[in-house]
Amino acid sequence: MPRQTDCKALPHDLIFTLSDTFQKMSELGFAVASALESDHIAGYPAYIPTHGNNDTEHTSHEARRMAIRSMTHLTIQPSSHRTLDAGIVCSSPDTVIAVSAYNAAKDAFKQAVLDIRRFQKSSSTSASRITRLIENEIRDKGYRSETLRRAMNAVRIADLDLKRCYTRIRIMPPNLEVFSWT
Repeated sequence: MPRQTDCKALPHDLIFTLSDTFQKMSELGFAVASALESDHIAGYPAYIPTHGNNDTEHTSHEARRMAIRSMTHLTIQPSSHRTLDAGIVCSSPDTVIAVSAYNAAKDAFKQAVLDIRRFQKSSSTSASRITRLIENEIRDKGYRSETLRRAMNAVRIADLDLKRCYTRIRIMPPNLEVFSWT
């Protein structure tokens, strides 16, 4: 039997905001990809240690393209298309501006998703403590509530990987002399 929240209509403004913020995020993702590709032509280096087996492969144009895809591809990917989890891509000031705008668009999209979740929570009937704990656990692991699933289906973005949409691209300060990761 469906719960009451499953039957309550989602306000159109929440769906519109979800759609609008997704479109902006998507457009800016393409702009970032284009800017990063232009930076390669301009001679900005990249080092992607999780691509390839040697320094030539780590710094290749293919490694840069994989990094660009990893930063800008937001849909759920088959296991054969793994994302890169480490790398440095040097970029122009214009690219830094584009990445900053992309990160802001990701924040706005995340807020639109949170607004839908907040609507669901405010419109749902009171649940038992155990039910709320289970729902919180599911939400924390990235599963979608029925309300959010309906909204994403309405906007035709059901295949988005929400965690990738929320992930910000780190921008390191200029003139960085030392950088390490484990």
